[in-house]
Amino acid sequence: MTTQTNENINNLLQEADIEGLITAGAPADEYDSEAAAISLALREMDNGQINADSITAVIAAIWAKSFHLDENGIHARLPAIKILAERITR
Repeated sequence: MTTQTNENINNLLQEADIEGLITAGAPADEYDSEAAAISLALREMDNGQINADSITAVIAAIWAKSFHLDENGIHARLPAIKILAERITR
């Protein structure tokens, strides 16, 4: 089970900066909506469902919607998304 809070997930998203927006000068709250969506999805999952693979799928779906990404766009970001999912499970 993950005990990550919305704030923790937002911090992890900022560190991962998958889109490079923080590096480009975006404000620290740039990924707030994605952090909230990930936190909500995790709260709605059964503890047995929470693992790196399921979190990867959640992040990929949220990322595709938030950033209007097609399958190729998600595929290009998948290594970073997987690392982020692993960090969330810790």
